[in-house]
Amino acid sequence: MQDPAYLDDGGLAERRLELEGKIEDEEEDAADLQETLKRTDAIATRMTQILSSFDDRLIRLEKTIAPIHKQMTKLTALHDNIDATIMQMELVTNYFDLAGREEPVITRGPREDHLQRYMDSVTRVRDAYTYLAKSQFRSADRAVGSLRTLLATGLGKIQDLFRKTLNGVTTTVDLTSQQSSCLPSTVTIPQPPPQTLETLFTLSSFMSGTEHQGLSYTDVVATYIAVRQPSFAKSILPPSQAATNMAPRVQSYARGSGPHIAYTNALGALAAAEHRVLTSALPPDLVPTSFTGVVGASFAAFAEKAEALVGRVKRAASKGDYTEVVVLADLEECMRISLTDAKSGFLRDAGRAGDEIYDTVASYDSTLIGMLKDFYVEIHIEATKPNLSGDGTVHEMTSHTLNALKRFLDYPTTFDNLIRQMGDAHISAAASATAGDGSPALGGRRDKSRGRSLAGGEGLGKFIGDCLDALVTTLETKSRTYKKPTLSTVFLLNNYNYVSKAIRASRTLQDVVGPDVDMRLDRMVQKQRAAYDDVWKLCYDQLVDNSPAPKQLSSQQREAIKAKFRAFNTAFDETFGGQRSFSIPDTELRQQLVQAVRLAMVPLYAKFYDKYQDVEFTKNQQKYVKFTPQQLEKLLGELFDPSASTA
Repeated sequence: MQDPAYLDDGGLAERRLELEGKIEDEEEDAADLQETLKRTDAIATRMTQILSSFDDRLIRLEKTIAPIHKQMTKLTALHDNIDATIMQMELVTNYFDLAGREEPVITRGPREDHLQRYMDSVTRVRDAYTYLAKSQFRSADRAVGSLRTLLATGLGKIQDLFRKTLNGVTTTVDLTSQQSSCLPSTVTIPQPPPQTLETLFTLSSFMSGTEHQGLSYTDVVATYIAVRQPSFAKSILPPSQAATNMAPRVQSYARGSGPHIAYTNALGALAAAEHRVLTSALPPDLVPTSFTGVVGASFAAFAEKAEALVGRVKRAASKGDYTEVVVLADLEECMRISLTDAKSGFLRDAGRAGDEIYDTVASYDSTLIGMLKDFYVEIHIEATKPNLSGDGTVHEMTSHTLNALKRFLDYPTTFDNLIRQMGDAHISAAASATAGDGSPALGGRRDKSRGRSLAGGEGLGKFIGDCLDALVTTLETKSRTYKKPTLSTVFLLNNYNYVSKAIRASRTLQDVVGPDVDMRLDRMVQKQRAAYDDVWKLCYDQLVDNSPAPKQLSSQQREAIKAKFRAFNTAFDETFGGQRSFSIPDTELRQQLVQAVRLAMVPLYAKFYDKYQDVEFTKNQQKYVKFTPQQLEKLLGELFDPSASTA
């Protein structure tokens, strides 16, 4: 663009004309825009006027229609009320006539294939009776009476069908031929078909609903109990009588063989089966009362017999007889399997009767714990009793203790749980009853880390160890009451050997006490055997003669030989004769002891005998040489045999 200063007059005129043309164009555009705005404003004003007019008309229309709407609403309500009244009047009218229409159906009675139709008919009669009875219409008295009679008839027939159906599936179960093992699966109780249970549930639910409405024409619970309770009682009667009349033979008692086991198992199986029927045949809210009514008397009788058994076991224990503890343990275990383990099942619905079962188990537990405690204490107390035999045989306490411990191991879980509950109460009880001594311990303080795992758990394992310790302590104490040291040795040898062999004969008992105790017992047996060998030492000493056989004897030498024979004969007579009344009941141990004495004495005596048999050390040789080596060997074979003749 050129600078204006350099433009001439012609250039300025041309520039002015150009700018004026642009201004005219802008003015024309502005005029068009202004015209457009005016038209738009006019349109907007017109629309405002139209909308205002429309609003006024709507207000006038609303004022005109509102009264009409209110009137129509009232008319609609009146129409609905009229319809409802007409319907109610028709319903009431039908109620008045309903008895006549429903009577043929109801009097004919229900059938399983048309049960719902019949119950619908009874429901209609029930609803009519309920309505008219509450309406207090004077004209309704006759209809109410007819409906009441018809309703009673219908409900009665439903109750009759319920009773008939229930009777059809109620039978006395023969349990005498079924196994007595305490396993629920060993008793088979027949169950009603599912379709029959469904029918019973339908009927009982209908009758129960009627009862809840205050129409007590039926009693579902009473009907159920009346039908099922006698059958339940008859089924359980034979096992109950057997448990009452037959006491278990404890000495030959096998696990799960007692009549009370069969009784417990049968009761548990019957009760579980009855509960299954109940939960399928009756509404849930009727199950507890019905179940208690059926099984309550039988549960109470069971608890009574259990209490009598506990009393019998306690009386036996008070006399020191703990053999029946296994019977009670067997029952306790069986009850937990057959009855109390079903806590989430039928016992929760048995009410007080179920509580009696739990009380019975608690009584078993407390009695067993008390007996275990007394059993341990009795082992200690035995040390103070002067009841030793004169022959040094195995003490009755030893055999009873080992037999009982082995029987405890037949029920490892039961006794382990009981002993864990008891804790160390048995030790405290024994400490208060007796004063301990320093006899060697066997099992009470064993290293828990050694050996195989305990068969009955640490609780039972420790208790058995404690009992073995107490037994050894008592045996040591009782052995010191013998006046003859040899008899004391034989007594300990017999008893230690019995304990050792009893443990080795029972794999379960071996697992409990472990190899340590076995080795300790073996050392204790060997110690007593060595002590017994020492009894013969005086005899052996008289036979030791290392001097050469003299050819010619002086009077002094003759007297010396006589003295040797005389000393041996005296020592032998005293040692052998004093043991003739002793007893070694274990054949193997007896043979070992006799053989050991033979091997030690007969060669010595034979050498001594051969050395002097041809020597004239006396004119009356029979006075000093009482027997040959063969006679001595035979005589030694008669050791611990009171029936043998004296040589």
